[in-house]
Amino acid sequence: MSSRAAGKRLLRRTGILIGAAFGMLLMSAPAEEPSPGVIKIGSPAGAVAAAADVSEVESRLYLAVEKQARYLLTKVHPWATDPSLKLVTESKSEEHWIRPNAGTILGFALLRRFGPYDESVIGIGKDPLLDGAILPMMRYLTTVHLTEVPWW
Repeated sequence: MSSRAAGKRLLRRTGILIGAAFGMLLMSAPAEEPSPGVIKIGSPAGAVAAAADVSEVESRLYLAVEKQARYLLTKVHPWATDPSLKLVTESKSEEHWIRPNAGTILGFALLRRFGPYDESVIGIGKDPLLDGAILPMMRYLTTVHLTEVPWW
């Protein structure tokens, strides 16, 4: 398997892992109160508290996402056209290059907002993650992604 194919496979798995973690974290209440102006996300009214085994799975899954984030942070690089913008893939405005960047942003944002963020596992604090990866990657996507071109 080529390194490109292996990279695509890894990014696909990352998306699945992040999606599963996000779903499980939404089943439990956030670890902290949201900042002013942020919508509080939590369990539906009347939901039964998660069983101990679900909590254990959530913890293992969250740790796996943290470790994946540490790896993905090594792949974040400046865009050649504007070094203040960042991405994890080649620079192309097509879905196969947009999705991995968007999924990575989702994973970083999930970690920054929910759960017991462990700086020692991820290798970077919450604010440097926001300023050094999340925002520059979002700016890259909004700059290069062509939304006016019909997708069909």
